[in-house]
Amino acid sequence: APDRAALLRHVFAAYAAHIAAQETTAIMMRNYEEMSPPLRDELAERRRKREGAVVEVLRAGIAAGEFSHPKPRIAVLAAFEMLHSVHGWFDPRGRMSREEIGAILADQIMSGLVVR
Repeated sequence: APDRAALLRHVFAAYAAHIAAQETTAIMMRNYEEMSPPLRDELAERRRKREGAVVEVLRAGIAAGEFSHPKPRIAVLAAFEMLHSVHGWFDPRGRMSREEIGAILADQIMSGLVVR
């Protein structure tokens, strides 16, 4: 059986670390509504695909009894919103690396999903 928990944890941690490294992410998040419609559509489609893939892994894990959440799509949307916020507060000169921050956030998200 696939280790869905490890997969999701890795996806969340890597995504948080990626967002923390991207100076352009902050600009994009703040100016989303000012972008050209084609660029907004492209970004929205990429986001739908990313979130949809994670929802499918979560649903499969729920069906297998590995995860528990009454609304998997809401869980994934909330998780990605948390991860997107990293761009606004992460300081690369701080005490923790972006990878350490990613691991902490991934653990926090997973604690709300994994069946104990």
